[in-house]
Amino acid sequence: MTFTGVPMADLLARAGITAGATKVRMHALDDYQVELSVADLADRRVLLATKAEGATIPVAKGGPIRLIFPADSTVGKNRDLWIWSVDAMTVL
Repeated sequence: MTFTGVPMADLLARAGITAGATKVRMHALDDYQVELSVADLADRRVLLATKAEGATIPVAKGGPIRLIFPADSTVGKNRDLWIWSVDAMTVL
């Protein structure tokens, strides 16, 4: 499946996070939460995906926004850190 969206590194840079920020807490519609280090999100291939196969992602399929890791990501191998139906993020 091909996902498209915003690289997390670009989003965090655009948000102007401070040098002291170390973590990002992500919250999902079902109240699931994960905390990832800013360093883990620095890879430009980590996407905040808004489309799958060119179409918006329905909530029933983990949309409208989901976090996608590249296949070779060490962090992405931990399935507990995958989150979908993202509705909020907090930089810590």
